[in-house]
Amino acid sequence: MNISTQENLNTIYITCKDHTVSGEEFKLIFDPEMDLLITTPKPDLDNLPSYYKSEDYISHTDSKNSFTDKIYQSVKKKDAR
Repeated sequence: MNISTQENLNTIYITCKDHTVSGEEFKLIFDPEMDLLITTPKPDLDNLPSYYKSEDYISHTDSKNSFTDKIYQSVKKKDAR
C-alpha cells in the first residue's frame, strides 16, 4: 500500500516536527489492523542514522541538567533494572 492510500485509510494521530536535527515534518498514522503508529513519510533506510546525529539527542547523553533530562535518566535507570 502506498503512503497516500495509507493516509486515507488510517487516522493521522499527530503531525510532528524534528526540532533537533532535520527540521522536517512528519506524521504518525494510526494503523488499526496492527494497533500501532507508522511514521510517514517513511525515512529512507540509508538516511535513518542522520536523524540521530546530535549531542542533544537525549538517549546519547547522561545529562541531568534540565527537568526533562532528570525524568529521562530516572526512567532509563528504572528500565535497566
